[in-house]
Amino acid sequence: MSIEGVRVVRGPDWHNGDDDGGEGYVGTVTQDNKDNTVEVQWDMGNDGCYNTGNGGKCELRVLDSCPAGLKHNDISCDSCSKKSFTGTRWKCQTCEDFDLCNVCYTGYKHVLQHPFLRISVPGGKGIPVSKRSGSKKIKPYGIFPEAKVRRGVNWNYGDQDGGEGEIGTVKVIKDYGSLGHERDSVDVEWPSNDGIYRVGYRGKVDLLCVEAAGDTEYYRDHLLVLDTRPEPKPGSTKSPLPLLPTLRRVKTIIPQLQPGDKVCLGLPEIALKEVQKGHGGWSMRMRDYIGCHGTVKSFEDNGDVLVTFAGKEYRLNACAVVKIPSLKVGDVVRIMDNERKVQAMQKSHGGWQSEMAALIGKVGKVVKIDSDGDVAVAFGEDAFVFNPACCMLAKGEKVSEVSVVESKPKPGGASGGNDDDDDDDDEGVDAAAALGHLIAKMFVLKELGKASVGPQHLVGAAAKNDINLVARILNDKPDLIDQKHEGLTALILSSHEGHVQIVQLLLKAGANTNVTEAKGNNALMAALMKKHEIIAVLIINAGVNIDAKNMFDRTALHYAATNGCLTILKMLLDRVADPNTQDEAGDTPLHDAICAKFTSGVETLLASSKINLKIINKKGHPPLHLAAMIDHESAVSLILKKYPDLVNSQKEDGFTPLHVAAINDNTDIIETLLKFEANVDARDKNNNTALHLAAHQGYLNSTKLLVQNGANVNVQDNDGDTPLHTCVTGTRHGNNGAVLAQLLLGVEVSNAGEINERTNLACFLIQNGGSVDIRNKRNRDVLRSCKNEKMTNALRMFAAKHCLEF
Repeated sequence: MSIEGVRVVRGPDWHNGDDDGGEGYVGTVTQDNKDNTVEVQWDMGNDGCYNTGNGGKCELRVLDSCPAGLKHNDISCDSCSKKSFTGTRWKCQTCEDFDLCNVCYTGYKHVLQHPFLRISVPGGKGIPVSKRSGSKKIKPYGIFPEAKVRRGVNWNYGDQDGGEGEIGTVKVIKDYGSLGHERDSVDVEWPSNDGIYRVGYRGKVDLLCVEAAGDTEYYRDHLLVLDTRPEPKPGSTKSPLPLLPTLRRVKTIIPQLQPGDKVCLGLPEIALKEVQKGHGGWSMRMRDYIGCHGTVKSFEDNGDVLVTFAGKEYRLNACAVVKIPSLKVGDVVRIMDNERKVQAMQKSHGGWQSEMAALIGKVGKVVKIDSDGDVAVAFGEDAFVFNPACCMLAKGEKVSEVSVVESKPKPGGASGGNDDDDDDDDEGVDAAAALGHLIAKMFVLKELGKASVGPQHLVGAAAKNDINLVARILNDKPDLIDQKHEGLTALILSSHEGHVQIVQLLLKAGANTNVTEAKGNNALMAALMKKHEIIAVLIINAGVNIDAKNMFDRTALHYAATNGCLTILKMLLDRVADPNTQDEAGDTPLHDAICAKFTSGVETLLASSKINLKIINKKGHPPLHLAAMIDHESAVSLILKKYPDLVNSQKEDGFTPLHVAAINDNTDIIETLLKFEANVDARDKNNNTALHLAAHQGYLNSTKLLVQNGANVNVQDNDGDTPLHTCVTGTRHGNNGAVLAQLLLGVEVSNAGEINERTNLACFLIQNGGSVDIRNKRNRDVLRSCKNEKMTNALRMFAAKHCLEF
């Protein structure tokens, strides 16, 4: 099968800077070199040779395979009804026999929370991808309608364009020849003519872009990785289809670790769950340490590493940790070339901003190191705060001059975990991350010169914690005290940095505590973002507006609750701060305290006579349900002790706290809720019980708890399915963890373990009265519903052993 003509974008192992024109810019495969490399002509003019399996590296993803002639014969798109469409086929894993073409898939057709299979080659089985609802989309740019183009490397049409140097406009993408490849050419309008030209047809590209145009956004991590490695020998488990993503197991690069080394837990939650299988297992409390720094204690015989985090010890797969380098101001570093891992490690270390994506793999200079070890890294005239684990020493390399375009912040909720269809893969930036960025930029400033003194000098002196210089400037020019430089006043910056003496000096000199920076944060918020409670007390006593909101609608009370500042939380409540104010994500300070697992803060907020436990955030979570979801047992107990009637309260979808705990396998929460007399058979809007949900996810321990406490094992939902039906047909959150583990680490993760768990769970349900004869509304009993032959045979044997008949 030829891959010449396939339209591509940069892939997971890309390390070629902006040769392609930048993230999202498109090129065309012009030649398969038959050595696991291909030649690509980029729309913006560059060309080059790229790895497609050579050395284990895959530098490209397939954006559009139509030009290569991949057609899914006799398959129709269930949205636009197009039959035998070309390109990628997307098959819904939730709905029976439901397919989308690529245009409809990227165009938001069908339910965004349903996971899909990507079928890139006709007849292929497909590869699961994550739900679109939580996946990042990127707009492709290149030779698309409205793009401005000129003649390119394969031009052979004389002066049809009007002559060398003439510019034309792309009108439509179409089929060039008789091969039916559909999107291998474009219709171009020239100043005095028009014509159809090749962009992929047999690997030829007649045009180059002068001014790119954008096309329908694509889900970057859903795209196929272009891998041209040879087909495996007979008996190999690798798919023989040359365009399918690499599933072979590769040796994972493990850092050289020694006892006493500082490390960071550096994988997103769903990938961490997968790599922990057989390596110490997964604990819900592990997610609290993602991005956190720990210390290597010792090693197991199989290479697993024992790491302590805040006194708690965990056995971890060595590929889940990143060694933290020893850095100092002035060091040249390279940011890790893996965006998803960097995002995970930025948790609690300055946060993630969308602008930081442009810095992945780039070289910068350390200009500041915080008291908690976070580093401000400068790239030219801009700087961002990074977890030091994201940085690798790059001595002698040239610092990248990166132009970062600021995007509008999209603040996310504080909630985590999963209930019915929540993905919680939020890529919004918090105000704290944005303010950290501004502070980092301050340390790129040059030393104060002899020019006339202005606000930049006062703010710069405050940034350097030079109290004598601050005092001299204020004495000479007191009117500078509230003026801004780079959007910051001296008081806001000093409050954020913890410079107590300078804050005292500024307040004594009459600094205005209610002045805000660009994101609406005042000095009190800035202090609380970094947990500087002494400074926060000074500012509150100076008369700051304690109910002020920033542009994310967050108040000082939100930040005190998020960051565990108990003294300030009590102080603000004593001064009648509103405990029910909601931020842009709908979260109250109580939501934030629960997410931070700040138990004393939860208790303090619950003691307020004004607290409202029925407020829901924009993801539909009241505080009790949120606590049940993230496995905060102390918060659940505290809430129910004061408000026991909430134990069976329902969200909009009908989920009770017990439903939420069951779908997340939070057994401690299930036990607590049952002690408070939760209705074990409560129904949601689809008539699912908590047992339905636990069985669907394949969670044996949660299922046992519910059954032992009287859950009805034969209850039917709206589809007529019993917990046994959901057990044998369900998949655990779309099995996204295996896909992400492949993407991040290059390791193949089997679902055999989950099949065994589901088999054991089904046997447990049968043993405890689960009927195998009940038919659902599709007239299928348990065996007819089960699609796994191994599981079906095991259930037959178990039934026979227990004198049951199917």
